[in-house]
Amino acid sequence: LYPAGLEAADAVLAQLDPGRSLTREYRIERPDGVERWVEATLKPHVDDGTLVRIDGIVSDVTESREAQAELAHRNEELVTLYRISELTLAAESLQQAYDEALAEVSRATGFPMVWIEHHDAERDLMRVSAAHGLPDEATGWAMPMHETPSGSVVSTGKAVVEREVRTRNDFEAEALAGLDLHTYMAFPLYRGRSVSGTLTLAHTERLDPTPRLVRWAGSLAHSIAALSDRLASEDALKESEQRYRRLAEQLQQANDELEAFAYSVSHDLRTPLRTMTGFAHALLEAHGGELSEEARDYARRIIESGRRAEDLIRDLLAYSRLSFESLELQPVDLGEVVAEVKDQAAVDLRDSGAEVIVESPLPTVRANLTTLVQVVSNLVSNALKFVPEGRTPRVTIRAEERDDVVRLWVEDNGVGVPEGQEERIFRVFERLDEAAERPGTGIGLAIVRRGMERIGGRAGVEARDEGSAFWIEVPRERKRGWSPWNRGRKSAS
Repeated sequence: LYPAGLEAADAVLAQLDPGRSLTREYRIERPDGVERWVEATLKPHVDDGTLVRIDGIVSDVTESREAQAELAHRNEELVTLYRISELTLAAESLQQAYDEALAEVSRATGFPMVWIEHHDAERDLMRVSAAHGLPDEATGWAMPMHETPSGSVVSTGKAVVEREVRTRNDFEAEALAGLDLHTYMAFPLYRGRSVSGTLTLAHTERLDPTPRLVRWAGSLAHSIAALSDRLASEDALKESEQRYRRLAEQLQQANDELEAFAYSVSHDLRTPLRTMTGFAHALLEAHGGELSEEARDYARRIIESGRRAEDLIRDLLAYSRLSFESLELQPVDLGEVVAEVKDQAAVDLRDSGAEVIVESPLPTVRANLTTLVQVVSNLVSNALKFVPEGRTPRVTIRAEERDDVVRLWVEDNGVGVPEGQEERIFRVFERLDEAAERPGTGIGLAIVRRGMERIGGRAGVEARDEGSAFWIEVPRERKRGWSPWNRGRKSAS
């Protein structure tokens, strides 16, 4: 043993109990001044009650103790980081999370004063947004960038570590001067790639921060920055959810008002129209023989105008309903849809002598039955109306399966759609010059487009050498139990 270790060794020997082994760790100092830790295991030998010798092994355990100490520090760091991360879930507000996180930082580092400063870029100030160990009024302090070391951290992105902060030229803020600070450490808080503020630790004593402490405090700054980002994002998400909830409520209220308005207008407009056309019918039936041909023609025009106005109101209501009604999607058999449309159009089909060809079978899609019937009905009605004079309408209805959608075609031999007008005809009240003298309200194809959008589909038209080919695309209904892993397998039966 070196002389400096004799005192420690004597202390160990004093604990020796004859007849029993003893193991102890103690610190010694080498002649070069380096301190080491050793572990001594001693076994005394006694002869007739007299200690005759001691056998022992002395090992240098300095590295082992340092490794254990490092592991303990690491565990403490992990526990602290875990506690800070928990605040994201437990804290009810960003300020509460800051207060609890700063208290945890103070406990873990031993620095009594810890605070967060955020950079006010517009006014070039550093503002204290949360503090632990500072006066109550500290939260809200605003200091010019050049009067606080935190300003340098924000400008350079580099930490400031000072044993004596009062020697710095940028330690001039009046608020800081009254705290009697000496040791000072400030670390950048990053938001993305830019520094948004600092985590500052301060002590009224002059300390020599170790590399371990500096590294540890920097890790805490990263955790605080991540905590701030998460909570700020959550606050923004909550605010966004509240805003969208309010918008949804306002939209629902507007839809309710629109629905009430639509039905009110329907009633208020239809009542005088029916009265007008009713009196015109009565005039013709009761006094038709007394009227001149010109007067009877006026009465017939009144009746026809009333009928067109009724059709217009009906289509407007149908279009508006598609905007605010809730549509439930379910499996829909296109064959049943086409059969229903043919039943509804039976009179028009008979009167026009139209030929309707349905290429069966038609697949099942996922849609809303009522909406799909209305859409296909409008396309068939459109095909019957717009045919050249003297031509018998011919309508072909067929389907194509394309990946996850089904395209239903309604092809006609009508007047066709001029090139460049394919999108225009789907707008409300848009009628081509060729259709000016034909019956219709100019809303039928707009209803087709809006209806398909509401059920997640599309609608369009393609020109043909003769007539047009209108199409709608609807999501295909998958068979129950379908799975990509079942492809190619035979069902057990």
